[in-house]
Amino acid sequence: MRHEARQVPSWLIFDVGQKMKHIAIFTVLVSTLGCASSRSVRDEGAAVGLFRLREIGGTHDIELRSDHSGFISSYGAFQNPSPTPAKWAFADGVVTIVPLDAPTFSIVLSHCGSEVVMYSPSGRGPYVRVTEKTPNKAPEPTPGAVTPRATEGSSK
Repeated sequence: MRHEARQVPSWLIFDVGQKMKHIAIFTVLVSTLGCASSRSVRDEGAAVGLFRLREIGGTHDIELRSDHSGFISSYGAFQNPSPTPAKWAFADGVVTIVPLDAPTFSIVLSHCGSEVVMYSPSGRGPYVRVTEKTPNKAPEPTPGAVTPRATEGSSK
């Protein structure tokens, strides 16, 4: 009996590159059209925090602190972030970031619904604020509640 190549059923054939293009275009459209009614941020305090952009190639973080210091970092799926120190300034809804060892760049700060996001004029997707999650805590015992002692070997 001869072994011949069989034709693969059509439902198994797909082009991953083509799918990724559609996903990227969809993401850009949603992020742009979803925030078409965005308002510029005028409060410098809204810029303070950690903002994150996730892309197929990696993750980019911008952390801005109230003393106008901060950090920027970019990392892939299996890499640890290596933060670069930076200084920042705020004027008319635009945050200008001056990294220690990289060129200066600016990002527009906007309200998108109830979120504050950063948009890069270079066309990168939105940097979304990362909210701090509080760790799960064990429930506190009820005041006055007493756990009864186990009695040893009392089976009747």
